Amino acid sequence: MSIKNYDELRKETFNPRIPIAMLMPDDPNDRIEQTDEALCVRHGVYWTSIWGAPDTANADSVTVYLPMANVFDSDQLTRMTQNIERTGGDIIVLIRDRDALCPYP
Repeated sequence: MSIKNYDELRKETFNPRIPIAMLMPDDPNDRIEQTDEALCVRHGVYWTSIWGAPDTANADSVTVYLPMANVFDSDQLTRMTQNIERTGGDIIVLIRDRDALCPYP
């Protein structure tokens, strides 16, 4: 991700900013299915925190790795939402290309 975005996400703010990334399939029709009853996201969605991460010597970009154990599912979304409600924070969604954030095992 860009150094600007990295610096914004690593700031030690009252409410940490959480990068969330979805592994995007090659076929756009395989990404998300929405009906009146459900929203189904296919392929993995992962999150991490770089709150308080160190400065980087890189000039243009930095690679952020998302642990495959940090699955962003409905339980995780509920935990994050409850924490935000307790602290009075905000949810901000950033959408980036598939190579901006890299999941790892």
